[in-house]
Amino acid sequence: KIQIEGMAGLANLFGPHLYKHGVGEVGTKAVLKDKTHIGIFFGAAWSGSCKQFLEPLVKVYKKLTEEKGKKFEIVYVPATVPGRPPEDEQSFKELMEIMSWLAIPLSRKAIHRKLTRRFQVRQIPMLVLLDADGKTIHRDITPAITHIIEGEDGDSFAEQFPWDEKRQTNIKSML
Repeated sequence: KIQIEGMAGLANLFGPHLYKHGVGEVGTKAVLKDKTHIGIFFGAAWSGSCKQFLEPLVKVYKKLTEEKGKKFEIVYVPATVPGRPPEDEQSFKELMEIMSWLAIPLSRKAIHRKLTRRFQVRQIPMLVLLDADGKTIHRDITPAITHIIEGEDGDSFAEQFPWDEKRQTNIKSML
């Protein structure tokens, strides 16, 4: 499990600024200070599977943040994949219109690469879940989000948040 050491560690991990659609760059510490959980979404505008994953991810995000009031945020990381073109500004902005969460600014390629290496991204889409201290709760929750939302019982999946890999009963204390 990766330990990042609180808010200073998160700012070091993501850089001093994040991007928010319609706002521009925002301070990392300020925008993440009250969050109990942070998802890191590795994806790319050119990837069909990432675009397919967005629909269930947006549903889960809205259910958790709007309906259930969870202090959860997602940070999008444009994936750097050898042999694929880098994400361009237009594609990035189009994707950010769909996603109401944060992103590593497109110009911060070194941070994209650092995060991709640190979390050992082998395929996209990939969603890593961290707690407020930056400790990894789940290395890749992508398959579970896709599977549960496609099933009939999507609400029970939200009830299980934060979906740790051992599925312990500590989730009940969050609800």
